[in-house]
Amino acid sequence: MKRMTKRALRRAAARVVSRTHFRAWLTPGSRRKRITPFSPEADIPFAAHVLPPNLARPITDLPDDEVEDGLITLSGYNNGFTVRLGALDDLMPDGYMDSDTFELTIFAEVYTLRLGDDPPDIIEFEVPAKFFGPVEFDHNSFDMTWLVKYGGSSASGLPAKLTIDTIRPSPGGAFLAALIFDDDIIKNGITSKTFAGADYIEATLPGYTGEKAADWIRPYVNKVMDTDPTHFAVVPYGNSSEVITLRFYRGFIEAQGDGEWDFQCDVMPREENPSPLSRSMLIRVSLEDAIDDLDEPAVPAYDDDPVGSQIIDEADARALVVVQIPSHPDITDRDSIEILFGDDTVTDHVRVENPDLIEISVEYAAVLAAWLVGNEDADDVTVAVDVAYNVISEEGNVRGKSAPHRVEINLHVAGGIIDPDPGTEPNENLIELETRSASDMPNRIPISDREEDATAKVPKLSRMDDGSDGFRPAFKAGDVIKIIARAGVDPEDFVLATYPVVEADLTPPDGELDIVLPWAELEKLPGGTIPFAYWIDTALAGGGTNTNKSPPTNVIIEDASALPGGGTLPAVIMPERGDRSSGPDVVPLGHIVNGVAIGFPVDIENFDPDTDTITLSIPMYAAGHKGGEAPVAGYGDVVGQNQFVLTPPHVVREAESGEVAEPVSGEPEYATRPPITARHILFRLTPDRLPELHGTTFYHSHVVWTIENSVGKGTSPTDVVDAMKVTFETRGTVTPPAASTGSHLETTAAAEGRGEADPHHDLAWILRRLRKMLS
Repeated sequence: MKRMTKRALRRAAARVVSRTHFRAWLTPGSRRKRITPFSPEADIPFAAHVLPPNLARPITDLPDDEVEDGLITLSGYNNGFTVRLGALDDLMPDGYMDSDTFELTIFAEVYTLRLGDDPPDIIEFEVPAKFFGPVEFDHNSFDMTWLVKYGGSSASGLPAKLTIDTIRPSPGGAFLAALIFDDDIIKNGITSKTFAGADYIEATLPGYTGEKAADWIRPYVNKVMDTDPTHFAVVPYGNSSEVITLRFYRGFIEAQGDGEWDFQCDVMPREENPSPLSRSMLIRVSLEDAIDDLDEPAVPAYDDDPVGSQIIDEADARALVVVQIPSHPDITDRDSIEILFGDDTVTDHVRVENPDLIEISVEYAAVLAAWLVGNEDADDVTVAVDVAYNVISEEGNVRGKSAPHRVEINLHVAGGIIDPDPGTEPNENLIELETRSASDMPNRIPISDREEDATAKVPKLSRMDDGSDGFRPAFKAGDVIKIIARAGVDPEDFVLATYPVVEADLTPPDGELDIVLPWAELEKLPGGTIPFAYWIDTALAGGGTNTNKSPPTNVIIEDASALPGGGTLPAVIMPERGDRSSGPDVVPLGHIVNGVAIGFPVDIENFDPDTDTITLSIPMYAAGHKGGEAPVAGYGDVVGQNQFVLTPPHVVREAESGEVAEPVSGEPEYATRPPITARHILFRLTPDRLPELHGTTFYHSHVVWTIENSVGKGTSPTDVVDAMKVTFETRGTVTPPAASTGSHLETTAAAEGRGEADPHHDLAWILRRLRKMLS
């Protein structure tokens, strides 16, 4: 139908007036005719009104200063409706005559009723169907007035409105948009968890064409409407919201059973001309295996504290907060559990292994995050948190959410310094301390400073921004600082010093606080690299103490136990010493001309071939040396003469077996040497490092070697009695070697040692051996 304009309405009204007026049907009834003439002093205080069920439901939130619109239902307009003025005795209390006439006017439509001989008790008019004709109305309002004519006079009743609306919401084939649900509902469907303690879920509907005050938005699941009017959304008067919120109640959803269902709505306006159903939103419902009577969990870190001082503090949170799940007959080993702090899920899904004993640990980071909600500055505040759990089926549906168990958390530490990496034990916002030995060596206590106190220098500021282009203080007056060493001693966290902070320590506010580390405590630590840290104990306003722990600083404590070989090395290995029955400490001339093989044993405590330096001393003394003489000139214990420094990394050779071929030899008798029967680093003393060959004298030496690591040196025996004595038999004549094996200057010693790693890979040597064999 074509919608009527105001001009068209006026033309239609003129045509209607020219037609014969419909006479209202009179309500049957008999009464005695009054003869007292009617003489009202003023207009009659009654208004015409449409009778139910054709009068639309009212706008319940209509402001007091607004006039009711008198909207009629669509069926009333299409089928006709009744307009009542009131009881005749109320309208004309002073009497009436059979010639008195009532007239009802709706816009230009006039309806008359003459009382006649048998006047009705109630004055009503029956308005015919579609009395304005086959036109459409979009909430068009008309004046509805009435009067009574008597004799040559008339009196008017109160005016009223009559409104007609024949256009449904979202007309012309348009559809309501699909309802908008939370992303979690779209992704995971509707489970017990979805309701979050409520008995409904909410969706929103964007605005729609024809939206009017008091429209009902009605929910549908699987094309079935929830008929409870209290579950309908109602458009408020003067609605300015862009969306309308609609609730789907759990009982109604459950009544449709589990499955994938269409969730929709329609609009039922006051004139009862409903819109089409909205576009569908397909959502999975999984409620049939729901568990609705889950008991609250237990939290021993809180529950086991004395009543009145129950708190989850820093120590509890760092140790992980355990949540215990009460057994329930419907929880099986096919289910999983997740823990909730408030509305936040703080654990992964944990599969149930034993339904009668379920314990789940909550990480420190989750506890910290819960405490910081509403306490972003990490102040000394106790925060209440509701701990609950969800039971989750194999299919991933939340079968039930437990009752909450309220706990209180306070993780405040000095300065309100928040751990930026809560997954690790120390608070990285604390700056590492530095130690100074008595000789002011940083982070090292050398052997020379043993027996002396050291100093821990604790930074006064943290790394955490204070919001004013500065940094938060690491501690305050009243805090207690403990210097801790983790050295594997008993206890593991060994307290070296305890220092109560006073106000004077805070001036100036930056820099470092010096804390003495007594030697009496330091000497209890083993040698080596030991992590030092500082712990700050802060008293809480509500009772108890929280401890903030700094990242560690590695401090080297030198003592003999950390030196290579515990400070004392075994002698080097010289397989040619005593070979060929030359005497127990004699190296024969045939081996000397080939270069004397020396092995440094590798399997020595605190020795790392990749990082530690080896020094070898082989000073040469003339025959008859008894300990007081000087070495032969040019062959003393000096770098560049007969002291050799081998820098890392070193090539480690495995233990040898059987006779080992020499690289070069002038005598077939000395073409091989005895093996070095331990893992070792190979060094070769070349002939040029002996004062004279083929002469009339021989030489001897006391061989000493050292290893230096990050702590200090380990040394083989150095005195003439205990040091390895070697006699070099340089007298006599042997065939000279075919080629030189090179020098042992300091700059090339390590490289030459590596060059001896595997002589069988020396192609020149192989070729020389082949030529000798063929000759």
